[in-house]
Amino acid sequence: MVNNGYTWVLFKKDTEPYAIANTPEGKIFLNRYIMGTAEDMVTHPINLNTLDNRKANLENKRADLEFVKPGEETDTETEN
Repeated sequence: MVNNGYTWVLFKKDTEPYAIANTPEGKIFLNRYIMGTAEDMVTHPINLNTLDNRKANLENKRADLEFVKPGEETDTETEN
């Protein structure tokens, strides 16, 4: 359970749904927040369900790997 003062909402990026928090600094993607993803990395859901943000289902990958499709989640606006 995430209890950090943020309000998490559903956001569709392209056709994929994500849980995000809107902050004065920008959007925070829940998957990136949970994993502490670096700016040059992407957070990949192992089971491909972008709303399954269990840490066991998430892995950080280099953004230049082949699995990343054009337009796939690569936002670097996450600030902890």
